[in-house]
Amino acid sequence: MRRWLTTPLLALIAFGVGRGDPPAKSDEITLLVAQLGDRDYSTREKATKALAAKGWDAVDRLNTELASVSNPEAADRLRRVIAGITKLDWHSDPVAAVAAAKKAGKPLLTFSTIGGADGFS
Repeated sequence: MRRWLTTPLLALIAFGVGRGDPPAKSDEITLLVAQLGDRDYSTREKATKALAAKGWDAVDRLNTELASVSNPEAADRLRRVIAGITKLDWHSDPVAAVAAAKKAGKPLLTFSTIGGADGFS
């Protein structure tokens, strides 16, 4: 009877039950947002770049995280990350702007002037 009870227990231990699941992507974003306020400059910079690399797919999650950030440095960095992701670079590359707007499901409104791209020249 005792062997019957210990065999399943050993199988569970061998297959890693109880170790916990690996962190989900949202947990990774939460960790990176926390690192934006780290005392170490290089840690803050790495977290900023990693969050920026998440792209459009993470914007909603980043906005949610922004609402709960209390560290001014982290909040400022996160705002800049979101702005960098959501900015459409229409001035220098209108084809890329159209593609980014389509991917984001957002309309693209453009204005034109007579003359050069910098205004009324």
